[in-house]
Amino acid sequence: MMKIQRFCISTVLAMLLLACTTDAYDKGEGDYSLMTAEMADITVGDKCQALSATTDADDQLLFTQPWTTSWFVTPDSVYRTVLYYKKVENNTVEALGASNVSVLRPHVIKDMKTDPVQFESAWLSSNCRYLNASIYVMLGDTSNELLKHTIGMNVDTLETHENGTSTLRLTLYHDQGGMPEYFSQRAYLSVPLDSLDVDSVSLSIHTYNAVVVKQFGLR
Repeated sequence: MMKIQRFCISTVLAMLLLACTTDAYDKGEGDYSLMTAEMADITVGDKCQALSATTDADDQLLFTQPWTTSWFVTPDSVYRTVLYYKKVENNTVEALGASNVSVLRPHVIKDMKTDPVQFESAWLSSNCRYLNASIYVMLGDTSNELLKHTIGMNVDTLETHENGTSTLRLTLYHDQGGMPEYFSQRAYLSVPLDSLDVDSVSLSIHTYNAVVVKQFGLR
């Protein structure tokens, strides 16, 4: 995973939509009426096909059949996603789609930029492996491939409190990259917590109205 990620939001978040029948959907009986959406780590095999997934609740899911999407490009790897699926039986599911989630590993970033975004929510995964966030970035004419957002996760300080506990303070790095701001689109972010030996994490996100600060206890 790159420490700072450059991407065109409109392509990164495109869903892999599988076939469904219009009549069944209109009656509320189609695949998407039974759809579940969860953040998950998807394991892909040597042919870049999704084989299984582990959700943020540590549920192990097996797919009814292997499948792939355009951004599964590295064989035998794990991708962070929002997975859309329909339960079949036990832990077997039918994949309906997936959206890419940007994995941001905290580090010190030189030439820090905090171009504003729209904040929606931030939360800890139920297994405490990730700090997740949902934001909206502003887009314009995306036909120019040179105009891309750049995001990252900056380490501000590691604060030690009088009671011996510690807080890692993070700030979202965001460079608008010269892209016009005509409409918004959602982006999901995940910060891995497995290597952070701290008691809590504070996340600051610069928005158009104010700086949003969210703090989460890890112990």
